[in-house]
Amino acid sequence: MLDTFDRRLFRRGQVCVLQRTGKGRGELQLWAAGAARARRSAIWASTAMPRFAWDLDDTDLRSELTPLIDVRALLPQCRLRRAFLTIPDFPEAVPDGVRLFRVRSTWIPETGRPRLLAERLAVCWDAPDDKLGRHFVNELLERGLIAPITEDIWQAALAAAGRLPPAEASGSYPGLAPELRTDVAARRVLAALFDLLTTNESGIVGAVDSEFLHDFRVAVRRSRVVLGQLKGAFPERSVARHVRDLAWLGEITGPVRDLDVYLLHFEDLQQQLPSELREDLVPLRTLLAREAAAAHAALVRSLGSSRYRRFKAEWPQWLARGAPRRPTAPNALAPIASVAGRRIWTLYRRVAKAAGTVDETTPSERIHELRKSCKKLRYLLEVVQPFHAKDRMRRPIKALKLLQDHLGAFQDAEVQREYLRGWFAQLRQDGEISSPTLLAVGMLFGRFEQLQAARRAEIPEALRHFARKEERARFKTLFKEQPTAAVGTTGRTHRAPARTEKEGETE
Repeated sequence: MLDTFDRRLFRRGQVCVLQRTGKGRGELQLWAAGAARARRSAIWASTAMPRFAWDLDDTDLRSELTPLIDVRALLPQCRLRRAFLTIPDFPEAVPDGVRLFRVRSTWIPETGRPRLLAERLAVCWDAPDDKLGRHFVNELLERGLIAPITEDIWQAALAAAGRLPPAEASGSYPGLAPELRTDVAARRVLAALFDLLTTNESGIVGAVDSEFLHDFRVAVRRSRVVLGQLKGAFPERSVARHVRDLAWLGEITGPVRDLDVYLLHFEDLQQQLPSELREDLVPLRTLLAREAAAAHAALVRSLGSSRYRRFKAEWPQWLARGAPRRPTAPNALAPIASVAGRRIWTLYRRVAKAAGTVDETTPSERIHELRKSCKKLRYLLEVVQPFHAKDRMRRPIKALKLLQDHLGAFQDAEVQREYLRGWFAQLRQDGEISSPTLLAVGMLFGRFEQLQAARRAEIPEALRHFARKEERARFKTLFKEQPTAAVGTTGRTHRAPARTEKEGETE
């Protein structure tokens, strides 16, 4: 059985099975969980395991699998050996065209002894005998001679292997409550993010798929936002080193992620060129692959460094500290909903204030800062989302996502231009690179220049939409400071000191 690291198939009620048929050949099958037959199947002639959806030659199976797993790799989850044994002495007359088998399934662990699972009865028939077969099964069920099985065989195998994925938590960060004191709540959020970070580390080192690094970086960015935006939750000196370490992790993982994205979407780059120049872009892919390999090797060295080992040892120790009864940080005792909500309201006003001031002449650096403010706002919204009814949070989050899409498209076009400028210079120094290749890269640079200008022109309207009166009213109602008693206080209302826009921030 195959699935992604984050069990995308299992969570969507799908099962991917590689059925070996001997001599290195096999059949790759995609099942709906509990179904009687595979939805799709294709011959798999390689002795290696299939890894990505794009590795499949069969277009039907590939088109079914791609939206389910996207860019994630398929990984072995468990292995079964199954034997179908005939039943010569079944107590009831079996109609012609219907076949009965005892199914003996054995879970094969990577190490240790195989384990026999509970036997099952399989009732099989061919398509022309469908009505007859269903009638026979219904008769056996009505008379109590057989009982339906609710657990899929692969679910039973996963349970035997101890690999059933946990139920997805209802909120982004379980264990939070709006009245929880901010320092305690922040540590819980940061601890969950540290778990996410370390969970993805081995997949990065092993270069399993690009999503391990993506999730690692998301955990780093969210951690930096929590430390930087929940102001006054901790004394600044106590977190200064950890802030620097998290910033370092963001820096060392950036180049690999950028190159991953380029390689994943290289065909999209080719599609932006005239058909006669698309193959001339292949030397660029060779350059990207070489740079990606070097960047990954450098990242692996950094993840094995003494600095990273120290961070992994000291950061969880700091997170596990008990909350002080009399903290010196001004917002430590304030309820998380109040501190985060007030900061969300400040960030919203900062972004909305840009409406009417951003136009075609606005420097790219300012738009980039605006985009970072939106990211901070988004991550804080994720923290407080469980504190509010879903229908009340839906519109603010949707409005912010729409603005982020516009800002992100502009930023992506600028970043791609800068990368293409550097790659063009490298390729031009290579005497073996043809003129059509340089022409193709130059055309891409011009294409992204046009794209950036078009995306810039969309930003003012997106900002006005985000800053309109109805949206402002929603954010104000949800997040403008409302006093609440924090857990751990004497029950008195705690008001944190007001903060100004000019305060320094941790990115």
